[in-house]
Amino acid sequence: MTRVHRGLRPALRSRAKGFTLLELMVAAVIAMVAAVTIFQTMSVSEERRRSTTSGSEGLQSGVFALASLERAIVGAGYSLTAISDTTYVSPVRRVVPGSGFTLSSDTPPRPELHLGCRFTINGQTHRVAPLLAAAGAANGGIATDTLTIFSGSNPNVPLPVAATGVVDANATELTLTSTHGFRVDDWVLVYEQSEAASPGTERPVACTLTRVTARSVASHQGTITLQAGTAAAYQQPMVINLGLTPTLERFVVDGNGRLMVTNLLGTDRAQVLADNVIAMRVQLGIDRGNDDVVDEWVNAPATIDTWLNPSNPLPPNRVGIPGGGDGGGNGGGNGGGNGGGIGASQARAFHQIKAVRVGLLIRSPQFERAQEGNGQNGGCTTTDGSNRVILPARAGDAASGLPDMPASGSYSFDGEQRCFRYNTVSAVLGLRNALLSEM
Repeated sequence: MTRVHRGLRPALRSRAKGFTLLELMVAAVIAMVAAVTIFQTMSVSEERRRSTTSGSEGLQSGVFALASLERAIVGAGYSLTAISDTTYVSPVRRVVPGSGFTLSSDTPPRPELHLGCRFTINGQTHRVAPLLAAAGAANGGIATDTLTIFSGSNPNVPLPVAATGVVDANATELTLTSTHGFRVDDWVLVYEQSEAASPGTERPVACTLTRVTARSVASHQGTITLQAGTAAAYQQPMVINLGLTPTLERFVVDGNGRLMVTNLLGTDRAQVLADNVIAMRVQLGIDRGNDDVVDEWVNAPATIDTWLNPSNPLPPNRVGIPGGGDGGGNGGGNGGGNGGGIGASQARAFHQIKAVRVGLLIRSPQFERAQEGNGQNGGCTTTDGSNRVILPARAGDAASGLPDMPASGSYSFDGEQRCFRYNTVSAVLGLRNALLSEM
């Protein structure tokens, strides 16, 4: 017979009971604290990750935009660099170690890319120059410049070709001494070569930019038919073949913080080149001595019309700054710390532009969280409110003949603008085709 130990049952029941309500509540509180801590850590980590990624994305956007501008600037003036003056003798450049070089000839060149004449296309008037810059309007309190670049696409050496006889205004047929390399749909630039046609600062008369609709060859000469009639009468007409796809592009920063590019020869709308670009500033290196050496840097003038056409005839080659009365800018500004601009009495000509300095102000796409308890500036402290410049001033070197570079594009932020991160990128480039045109 089995014996039942009744005295053990209460002890077994006591060991089998669960957690008390107090224990469960303590455990729940601990779990909640741990969860909140984990979520806060993840939130801070994610915010920092997004901030770092955003800053990197903004900088990448700026580098891409600057690289695109560099490619366009390097090609500025291509197909417009030939010298058509048959009497021109290239000066011999004699280099003297430690003291630069001298020129053995005073015969001036006539580089065609510096014509400066005006042509009309799609209802807008433009000037023939490889690169032009003008001060633009303020974008969110920060001034931004406009850059226009003109270049051809002819794969051959585009030597200007003379048209025979005098060409009347509105003429649509030109007889050329040679039509070699001309094709239907090519763009051509027709201009006046004669010095007598327009003496003084406005050397050329209005030029004509249009397309070839037909081409015929007879003997050693040929005839091309133009899509539009010539804009003026030409005593000594010259024609440059710009190829099938020349570019006349305008770069500008819009009100939405985007670097835009517009093809002024077409009818397409402006295209977005890069986002998160707040402002663009441009400075131009000027060769006042006509020796292919930059003597001064100036900020973009208020309008493109400030730039003069080359004098007629062009000034002779010489080393040194001529005149002495056209000092380095008026020291004033044209929009927020833009000292050293071009004054009315100190205007420069197209053929003096030899280099360009361009800077971009970049903003990160991430809106940073405002600091709690900070009532000023909307609580935003990601960027402080100190003044900065897009293109800082750089001291020149008199021994090396390097001129000073003035500052350009001062900016500071307030309110929610300070919830973003900002950076600047810049580059200094020589106008390769402008230099080659006078070699």
